[in-house]
Amino acid sequence: MNLYISIKCFVFLITICLLNSSVFSQLIVTEVDIGDIDEFAEILSGPGIEITDVSVTCAYGAFGTFNCFDCNLGIEEGILLTTGTIYSAVGPNDEVSSGILNFDPGDDDLDEIGYVNDILSPDDYTKDACTLEFDVTSVIETVSLNFVFGSEEYPTNDGCFDSDTTGYVGTDIFAFFISGENIAYLPDGITLISIPNINECENIDYYNYNGDGYEEPYLSDPYYIQYNGFTDKINIYK
Repeated sequence: MNLYISIKCFVFLITICLLNSSVFSQLIVTEVDIGDIDEFAEILSGPGIEITDVSVTCAYGAFGTFNCFDCNLGIEEGILLTTGTIYSAVGPNDEVSSGILNFDPGDDDLDEIGYVNDILSPDDYTKDACTLEFDVTSVIETVSLNFVFGSEEYPTNDGCFDSDTTGYVGTDIFAFFISGENIAYLPDGITLISIPNINECENIDYYNYNGDGYEEPYLSDPYYIQYNGFTDKINIYK
């Protein structure tokens, strides 16, 4: 089976594949040099899967690898894609608004799914997109991936969004395209991975509140990552 896969994110995202390694006491992130990009994608490979033609379109320092064997993320190791810097993910959550703007362009595919799903208004568009693309050759019929979507843009008050409001400045979006089809949804198969769809009022069973930059124990314990909120581990497959 031959597939073309594209992972795209608008603002903070964590995509991973489970591996085995030693234990750390907090989230550890490592930048990946563009010259080592083939090794970067090997983290996503598994038995019977060959990864080739790897490319990354992200700002410098916006993508890398992570270890989280003793933190609250819910996934132990993998690849980190962000629209700011990977270092903004490292806990504890001791800043109200951690991150940087890279002033890079967005992504047309993310714009389109944002419009179709009423996440973006017609006048809005994504910015600072971070994209990982590669080809997969597999001797098995199913390709599976686990991911966690996290954001520093989650509200720090009640964590809710007005369902009638689109185009919110922090409307973060994640997509996982296989041969042009986005398969990144909640297990219902229809709910797009984004802040307005997963928060303290919408699909709360998949959401994890993570502090507001002032609140204990998130403020001082490095067990907690920096982002204000993140999803449970979600499995997608094709």
